[in-house]
Amino acid sequence: MFIIRLVPVRVKTETSFTADDPWNGNRRTSYTVEAYMKLVKGSKPPKTKPLGYVYGYMYGIRSDIDGVERMLPDSLSELWRTQRVPPEALPRMLKQMQPTLKKGDYRPVLRNKVLSVGIWIVIVLLTLVALLPFVMSITAPAEFPLSWAVLLALAIGGFGWLYVYLLFFRAKGRRTRQMEWILAHQ
Repeated sequence: MFIIRLVPVRVKTETSFTADDPWNGNRRTSYTVEAYMKLVKGSKPPKTKPLGYVYGYMYGIRSDIDGVERMLPDSLSELWRTQRVPPEALPRMLKQMQPTLKKGDYRPVLRNKVLSVGIWIVIVLLTLVALLPFVMSITAPAEFPLSWAVLLALAIGGFGWLYVYLLFFRAKGRRTRQMEWILAHQ
């Protein structure tokens, strides 16, 4: 079985700033905020953002002291992009957040419009599928009683909501809680 592994590849430098480096004894240093794209390992980044690229940029910071690239979680990236957190606070906030971060926290969800549209399409389709048992009970009431239609519609709706929640709303809720924490500890 062949699996294509996507890794973050640096595409461009967004900005630079000076701040204390919490990973290197709080020494003052220059940082850059870098934009990354998920690409096949070993590939070179394109010169411009590809037309079909829908995943969204990931962001990270790089210190001039050690040159280490540290990825920012989606919540912290969003606050920086909307200018609710200044770039100078990024290293300190990232260092404080690191022990609680999970691998999925780095995946762009908040500004991913394709994911948002896709979720609403899935919700509409699941609603139509959940209504199907009622249509069946109306067209053939002898073979498919209304009580079965209600039970089947509730089961489809429940499993559909669980699927959508696990796919999208749980991650969005986690990012919202992280953003509230960041703004409170800024």
